[in-house]
Amino acid sequence: SDVLINKNLRLDENVRVVNDSTIIVKNWAGVTESDLNKVVNAMKNNNKETVITSDSSKINQVKQLLGVKEELENGKVVEQRQESNEQKVEFIKSRLPLRHAIKMAFNVMKTKPIRLCFTIILAVIAFTFFGVSSSLMLYDPNYSIADALYNSNYEHIAVQKEYDAYFTSTTVTSTGTKYNEREIHRKIRTAFTREELDKLNDNGEGLGFAGVIDLGVYENDLDSVSGYVSNKFGLTTGVSVDFDYRLYHVVDYLCGFSDCGAQFMEDNGFTLLAGRYPENYTEIALPEYIYNFYNHSRTSGFGQQPFDFNSPEDILGLTFNIGGIYFTVCGVYDVGEIAPKYNELYNKDTLLDAYALTELATELKDVLEYSFHTVGFVSDDFYDEHKYDNVSIDQRAVNGLVISELSDIGNVDETDSEFLYTPKSVWQYGDSFRFYSFDGQPMNSVTLSEKQVLLSGRHVTQNSTQLVREINDKGIVSEPKCAEFLLLVEKIYNNSFSNDEFKRIIELIFELYPTVMGEPFSLPKTVYAKNLRDESVNLEVMGYFIIERGTNSNSRDYFVSDELCDNYGIVAKNTGMVTNVYETEYEVDWKNEPYGYVLTKSDNKMSQSYFILNGGENGASYAMTNLLYKTTKAMADIVYDMKVVFSIATVVFGAFAMLMLFNFITVSIQSKSKEIGILRAVGARRIDVFKIFIAEAFFITVTCFLISTLFSALSCAFFNVYTVGTAVKISLFNYGIINILMSLGMVLLVSCVATGIPVINTSRKSPVESIRAL
Repeated sequence: SDVLINKNLRLDENVRVVNDSTIIVKNWAGVTESDLNKVVNAMKNNNKETVITSDSSKINQVKQLLGVKEELENGKVVEQRQESNEQKVEFIKSRLPLRHAIKMAFNVMKTKPIRLCFTIILAVIAFTFFGVSSSLMLYDPNYSIADALYNSNYEHIAVQKEYDAYFTSTTVTSTGTKYNEREIHRKIRTAFTREELDKLNDNGEGLGFAGVIDLGVYENDLDSVSGYVSNKFGLTTGVSVDFDYRLYHVVDYLCGFSDCGAQFMEDNGFTLLAGRYPENYTEIALPEYIYNFYNHSRTSGFGQQPFDFNSPEDILGLTFNIGGIYFTVCGVYDVGEIAPKYNELYNKDTLLDAYALTELATELKDVLEYSFHTVGFVSDDFYDEHKYDNVSIDQRAVNGLVISELSDIGNVDETDSEFLYTPKSVWQYGDSFRFYSFDGQPMNSVTLSEKQVLLSGRHVTQNSTQLVREINDKGIVSEPKCAEFLLLVEKIYNNSFSNDEFKRIIELIFELYPTVMGEPFSLPKTVYAKNLRDESVNLEVMGYFIIERGTNSNSRDYFVSDELCDNYGIVAKNTGMVTNVYETEYEVDWKNEPYGYVLTKSDNKMSQSYFILNGGENGASYAMTNLLYKTTKAMADIVYDMKVVFSIATVVFGAFAMLMLFNFITVSIQSKSKEIGILRAVGARRIDVFKIFIAEAFFITVTCFLISTLFSALSCAFFNVYTVGTAVKISLFNYGIINILMSLGMVLLVSCVATGIPVINTSRKSPVESIRAL
């Protein structure tokens, strides 16, 4: 028990008591019987598990645990371990407070202030260039357009639809040799369906779209569709604007007709000033600007007298020829205010010079074109009535071929060619053709073989001259059908007939011919063809055709098979024939696309512009029609096409800034290897050393970041104002939160990497090695 009470008691040179449960025996061979009894009694009194070992490695571990400093070479240890209430040895962890680390970091930076300043300056320059170039690397053309529109005065936005097409263009010689093959990419304009209009109106952005019918057509060159082409509708047939108002009424036409309906007008706040909304395709409601156009005009139909309306009610019931279509005015709408500044255009006492007035008129034209101010409002049956008014059916040009009703065809040379209707050339408007048999009876459809042909209606009407002469000779001009026939023939001669009148005169020829001429009217049964190779072919006439559109062709045309053109046409020897093949994701559905463009009121909010500009599906996209959009888009596309260059510049400047900071921080840490060794020797952990140098790196990089961010923002603002121009406000350098976050992420990465790598490498060495390294 005395042994257990007196801790660290040395019984003799061989045996020592460490504590009440531990005794150290240096050499068991030198233990006396008395010592052995004391050891045994002590273990018995402890009454706990006891481990006896002579393993030197285990002995050293136990000594370290017990804090025994004495080194034993061949001693043995008796260790007793308690199951409960075991005494534990706790180590005190070193900890360097953050405030001390920051203070030490600032002391470190004072050692080389000049080098530090130069590093910060160069890094700021690099980060500034990085910020500016990153704004162009991440450039969004739609942002520039939306931002420009937000600062504009456009109240109405017109939207067109287009799609991407990829052409393979090839030139082919007469011998079949191909050359000048090239790839072409371009945007092709198309039109809107009613279903697309409904989707656009389900937008959640407060935009109400109206479809505008401009009676446009798809031009077709057989191998590729060249796109939808709109029309404008002149107001000046028989009307002239007063001289004083010529600049104010710079838009003297309608840009189309909308069948949006009375409810749409009401929902969009358009006020009915007089009359009502149209109920049939012969009526039109005019916007107030067009009403004022007529009010400021004179008309030849009224002896060149001014209309001199006192109110919009005075124009109701009048009929006007607008773009070749006769309308009766049934209503006038206020569709929004036109800025008062444009009234200067008809102010006789204006102080503006001619140049300023022209500039103002040009601006007014841009605001009014493709707006509700220049759209006529029509009924929902207008499109079906007029959809073929401007259709011009394409013909297929066939070189080195002649077709004639005479069998004796002379020599054919390279300059001879025919322009023929074929199923391939009329694929778009094939349903506007009407086919008839020999006796004038309609045929529902027709399929032609290589040696069959249909004659145009002009082949029928060319017999009208002989029929007119016979009617006059027989004195039957007063008979109803004869009188009607003679009247229609006069229109044919003056080329002022309608489609219905053309069909009627053909019907009368079939009806009158048997009674007047004494024999039924019949077409020739055969026509003849010959080509440059001197190949002849007889074509069997199957009947005739007419085209249901505004007017029919003056020529005596033929409808033949594409096989005839392919097999008998000749490519001229001295010229190349260009063929185009195109591919696109978008499929033109011209028969169900009545709207050349759509029109909406807009507050020009960024979200509204983004909705419009990001619209479109199945390979189609949307584009605006105003001058601001076109100007901004042209510049934006140039910048966007250079994104690769800007991306490379961003990487280069970013890498340079990173290397500058990395080099400075790394050298700074390596030069303080001795200080790191001393800190480690006095008990500092790796994390403590890391704190000091990360604080230094953080201060340097954040300083660079803050200054470069300010300079980048100022630089982008400067470039937007002074390099793009002041006429149109365009933001090409869109420096925002994403660019700031990119710079911040880079400086934080540099701080951690530039500090972590050298600190870890240095701290792996023992304190003595770090101190001796210098």
